[in-house]
Amino acid sequence: MSNPNINSITPTISLSTAQTVPLLLASIALEELALAHLVNAEAEKIQFVLGTLTPARTRFTPETVTLSNLLTLDASVRRTLRDVIKKEMLLEFKFENVLDLIAISSSVTVTLIADPTNIAIPGCPPPNSSTLNGQVLVDGSPAPINTPVFFTLSDPSLGTVTPNPAFTDASGNFTATFNASVSGGGSEVITASALGQNSNSVTINIRVCAVQPGLTITKSGPTSVGPGGNITYTINVTNTGNVPLTNLTIMDNIDISNVTLVSVSPPPAGFTVSSSANSITWTGPASFAPGSSAIFQFTVRMNPGRLNTTNRAEANSTETGQILSNAVLTVVL
Repeated sequence: MSNPNINSITPTISLSTAQTVPLLLASIALEELALAHLVNAEAEKIQFVLGTLTPARTRFTPETVTLSNLLTLDASVRRTLRDVIKKEMLLEFKFENVLDLIAISSSVTVTLIADPTNIAIPGCPPPNSSTLNGQVLVDGSPAPINTPVFFTLSDPSLGTVTPNPAFTDASGNFTATFNASVSGGGSEVITASALGQNSNSVTINIRVCAVQPGLTITKSGPTSVGPGGNITYTINVTNTGNVPLTNLTIMDNIDISNVTLVSVSPPPAGFTVSSSANSITWTGPASFAPGSSAIFQFTVRMNPGRLNTTNRAEANSTETGQILSNAVLTVVL
């Protein structure tokens, strides 16, 4: 007798014993669900014949049920239930085999390392994140490639893990990043799980630094211009602190004795602008986050007979008060 010839399957399906167990249990559950629907259908069939099925959209014809009708119905239901019982016996054998398989199931090992384990909330000096590295092994060998690894956090308000899930490479390794949130400090305990097995736990300590508001404003423009020429100024504002700034405004007072306002460029996203002949005011968003920057531009024209002009801007916020920019001197050549 020759060996059976099984055609090759592409792509190759590679499943460990630990991976097949939940699939087999799921198949048993789905078959049990199907059998439950069959039993329910037989019950509704009896109700239909007896006229007790609700809602009764259709009625049995003829409406008078004879003894012969009931015996025929009984035989039909008995045959169906006999087949269901046979199937239940097969499912019981299958379930017992899965239990035996669990007893000899593969050994899954998940390891997890966090580096660094001491970080700070955003806005504080770095590091503000931690790298999570680990490996999934099945019987000492790398888990199948793209095995999902899920992360559980003891306090999700302290930060997030991305990606979640992560996926293993050909060596069973995985990596993700924990980013601290601005909600406050504390200790975050993180656990990874794959193929039904949990890893060791790692603890990341998150510190809160002292509140340090900061705001810088710089201004630039040409050092010279021809008679009656245009001057375009650029203002750069940056939140250099570790807390959001509120009620942020930027103002530029125009010396109308030397220059005339020509135009104001559209403000950055989140800002609004208002202007008059002698001043421009930009109003910021409700909160200007740490590290955020914004650039503003406007153009003036040198008035006839004027030899030079000096211009500077100022920024204000609730947290920092007034901050003056550098002065820009433009000379008429």
